[in-house]
Amino acid sequence: MAGLIRSLIALVVLAFIAKTIERKRHSAQADDATQWPAWNQGASTPGESASNATVPEPEPEPVSVAASESWSAPIDGDCPPGFPVKVKLSSRIYHVEGMMHWGRLHADRCYSSTVAAEADGFRASKM
Repeated sequence: MAGLIRSLIALVVLAFIAKTIERKRHSAQADDATQWPAWNQGASTPGESASNATVPEPEPEPVSVAASESWSAPIDGDCPPGFPVKVKLSSRIYHVEGMMHWGRLHADRCYSSTVAAEADGFRASKM
């Protein structure tokens, strides 16, 4: 009887290990499929390899005259007079004087108003 129980436990453990390996293998294949594009993706003709194909450059965003006048480059991280709104490009968040982190923020851009910053796709800081 003890030998039967040991065999049953060993069978359950082996089944568990096999299922775990199968899940890892399946998830690794799914990850590889989503990360790696087909080798000939982007080739213009069936005989042309992807390395010879030209990849189109992304078009620059059009900048209107009004948009270019609504912001200024900061000077050593501080905004020049007339541009009280500090913007951090990496977070897409703007800060106005009086907000919690305005004094220590090194701005990437300075806007003339919150309306102009929001028009360029930035949102207000929550603090």
